[in-house]
Amino acid sequence: DGLLKNTVVPILSLPLAPFSLLSTSLGLLLVFRTNTGYQRWDEARKNWGMNINHTRDLVRMGAAWYDDEGVSPERRKEDLNALALATWAFVRAMKRHLSPVSEDEEDFKKEITEKLPKGQAEAIIKAAHRPNRALFDLSCAIENLPMHWL
Repeated sequence: DGLLKNTVVPILSLPLAPFSLLSTSLGLLLVFRTNTGYQRWDEARKNWGMNINHTRDLVRMGAAWYDDEGVSPERRKEDLNALALATWAFVRAMKRHLSPVSEDEEDFKKEITEKLPKGQAEAIIKAAHRPNRALFDLSCAIENLPMHWL
């Protein structure tokens, strides 16, 4: 009549209640972990966007508050270009700092050496904490601008 009717092995049966309870709690745990992971990703995305916006603001304010009095147009262009490059170097160093070494190191070195003056590029590349070094260069570029305060 049945395949296992006359066998020596007893038919195993397990109660379903523990599986029902565990599957519900496991499902909730996975949902909470997924939500937490998404919240962390979203917070990082917002912080990165804020970082980009604030650095753009620095360049914009440098151009707006630049004191043209007694400064040639060429000098103004050089000063603001130095500010823009220092700002770019800071953001690029932050990106490199947050990426795996294998993914971005060679591109980072190539871009930094192509765009920045040799001494500045070497200082950033050799720094123990590259974003801090790039931020120092950015601070120096801002400090060297002739500014008027309305």
